[in-house]
Order: sequence, then structure tokens, then C-alpha cells
Amino acid sequence: MDPLVHIHKLAVAVGVLVVVSVLGACSAPAEAGGGPCDLVDAATVTDLAGREIGAPREAVVGTVPVCQWHDGDVTVQVSQVAAAEWVVALPAIVEQIRQGDVMDEAALARVEKAAKLVESGKVDPAAACDMFSLLLELSGEEPGADRTVTLIPNAQAPRAISGQSCVDGVHSSVLLAAPGLSADSPKISTVDVALNELTAAGV
Repeated sequence: MDPLVHIHKLAVAVGVLVVVSVLGACSAPAEAGGGPCDLVDAATVTDLAGREIGAPREAVVGTVPVCQWHDGDVTVQVSQVAAAEWVVALPAIVEQIRQGDVMDEAALARVEKAAKLVESGKVDPAAACDMFSLLLELSGEEPGADRTVTLIPNAQAPRAISGQSCVDGVHSSVLLAAPGLSADSPKISTVDVALNELTAAGV
């Protein structure tokens, strides 16, 4: 596997939006008021799914509260949390990178330094978003990138489209898992628009 592809997959995994996590999360009917299911409106969910979809259900993926809409083979998932809450997964991801032996020593040292900061419990919101940007940079994005939209697990056989951002100390994510996705799917733009709206609402 191309090392950059592997690292990019790990960067997405930190956002706890891998398709396996979506399908395995424990969920419960959404409660009204203030939860993750209030992050987007029904029209946005319909645009993402391509049709009206089932009632929202709250779930926890890793330690992050998310909202999921599921109907047959289509799943929409959104989340928005403080970046310092999102970044607690970084040490485990660093261990995956180390075992995969796909990163040069200089890059690995940068990521390990970030992971040690997380373990110290001294991560402020800005530093957490810097760590998000670091992972994106190591996956091939421009330095300082604060958002990404990517196909999971790859562009050749995508099962989902993941959009993530980390802006002003807030991590936002949108996921669409559906059949028939491709590298030129119009749903990539739909996820991108939904991510922009979610990000703007969180800052």
C-alpha cells in the first residue's frame, strides 16, 4: 500500500468516521434538545441520503457522541465536539502508524510529540486543531489544512464519503455511507456543502 494512502486512512480514523465504526456503534433514539441530532436539519440529511431517511438515533463512536440516520444500505452520520475531546484518540493512532512502518523518522517524531502532549492532558483547543492539520499534512494535504473530504477506504472502491474539519477549536464531521459511490460522485460535493454548513455553525 502507498504510505500516503495508509497515513491518510489513519488521519480519517482519528475522526472516528471509519465505516466499520459507523456500522458497529451502539445507538438509541434521539432525544430532543441540544444533542448531536440537532446539528443538521432534515433537508440536509435528505440531500445527503438522496431520499427521506429514517429517524435520527444518537450513538457514541469511540468517545464521541454522534447522530446517525440509517435506512437499508444508506447511513448519514454527523458529529461536532471540542477538538480537545476529539484528539484523545491520537495516541492509539500513533501506535498504528508505528506498527505499520509507513512514516519516516522525522514525521513520526512530530506525531509522537503531539501524542505525548495529548497524554499529558495539556492540549488546548488551538493545539488540538494543529494536530488535526498535522495529520492532514502528513497524508498529503497542504500545510495548515483545516478540512478534508475523502473517500473511504479509497477512491477505487469507496464505501463512504467522510468530511472533517477542525476550526477554532471545534472538530466537525459528516459521513455518508452508501452503495454506488465513486471518485466522481456528486455526493462528494453534497458532503462538502454539509461540512461547510456544520463548520460555520460551530465557530
